[in-house]
Amino acid sequence: MACEIIQAEKKVVHIRISELMCVADLRILQETCMALMNKVETLKLLIVLENFQGWEQSSAWAQTAFMGDQAGQIQKMAFVGDEQWRDQACAFVGKGLRTFEIEYFLPSALAEAERWLQV
Repeated sequence: MACEIIQAEKKVVHIRISELMCVADLRILQETCMALMNKVETLKLLIVLENFQGWEQSSAWAQTAFMGDQAGQIQKMAFVGDEQWRDQACAFVGKGLRTFEIEYFLPSALAEAERWLQV
């Protein structure tokens, strides 16, 4: 599986996405996040793109929405990954169209991303 939750504590969920992400990965990730949201009011997401190769080409993406109705429970989202994925990752989650803040950090700035989420 390309997506895994590697840590979830104090309303911050650490997610690692590696290799090629497929629609099934996103659905599992969203189900897991929704279960966590049932326990807390809001979440902050730290998404680390590690050995990331992009998104599978599939028409099934047209039937997906990142977090759908639950997006209102996301307080902040930080991506950490190589520069080459910045624009695509931000577009994928709708940066600029969401009510919560989304920022992208390079791997060398992981600690900065973690601090930013805490503010």
